Amino acid sequence: MTLFHIVATLIKKMKNKINFFYTLPSPVALKIKLLSKIVALFTAALLASHSASAEVLKLNLKSAVQFAVENAPGLESTRRQMAISDMERKNAYSVFLPQVDLSSTHGINDRDPSLGTNKHVSEFGLGLTENLYDNGIIQYDSAKVQKKIAEFDYAKERDRLVLDIASQFLQLSLVMRLLEVQKTQYDIINKQFNSISSLYKQGVKTRRDYLRFSSELRRSQIQLQNAQTRVKNTEADLIKLIATTEQITTTTFTFDPEPVNTAAVKTVPKEKPDVQKHWIFQVAKMRSEVFDNEVDIARRSY
Repeated sequence: MTLFHIVATLIKKMKNKINFFYTLPSPVALKIKLLSKIVALFTAALLASHSASAEVLKLNLKSAVQFAVENAPGLESTRRQMAISDMERKNAYSVFLPQVDLSSTHGINDRDPSLGTNKHVSEFGLGLTENLYDNGIIQYDSAKVQKKIAEFDYAKERDRLVLDIASQFLQLSLVMRLLEVQKTQYDIINKQFNSISSLYKQGVKTRRDYLRFSSELRRSQIQLQNAQTRVKNTEADLIKLIATTEQITTTTFTFDPEPVNTAAVKTVPKEKPDVQKHWIFQVAKMRSEVFDNEVDIARRSY
């Protein structure tokens, strides 16, 4: 909960208590009324500052996808895992580099009884070590494969997110178009009802005609409210996909609907896709390679 919501909740509680004190006799009631005016002014100033500081962001389908890839919390874990696998690859590569050991000792060495020699002892050592052969090449290969697996996992989550956003955005575009149609239909029925109502009052139309158009107008009004609710719910679901909780509270998102073009839908391909190019097959193949390397390392230890 943000600071704005906390202050607004406290102000609401204060107003409830102030309304209770309205029933008290003067001059206490006058003081409480003055305090209520101060609270009302403070509330208006707070709401004005909050609305002024809120950022308004209008997105189409392309910009919504780009914004989600940069800010969506669902991609953060896979992005971090990809960075970890890259550091593990660099760490595995370090076994091929020579190791330098530097040691230094300085102290006092004495016996009882003293030998009379120099008691101060100093040593300085420098060692260079290079392994001619070990299992580091296999571990490095496994680390490289793990990095590729992490990149595939990130690409998988990113593609899934893009697909979800595209589906939700097109759904939002559809319900927004349906809302426009529903508004037009409501305006037409409302005009017809006003005409029938006027004719009914003049005695030209019957009560049955009046009640029939009245029910049609009420039905159209309910359908319009349902369409507005569907737009709000679809927008909320889309915002949850593309933004963090903090961005939702500090940013006002508006969306530019995509035109519904049914002619752009491609036909189903006649040839079956190549399974070996699919990311699931590629990841499974690389994991099998990592397992083979681990078995090889374990076998060499015996």
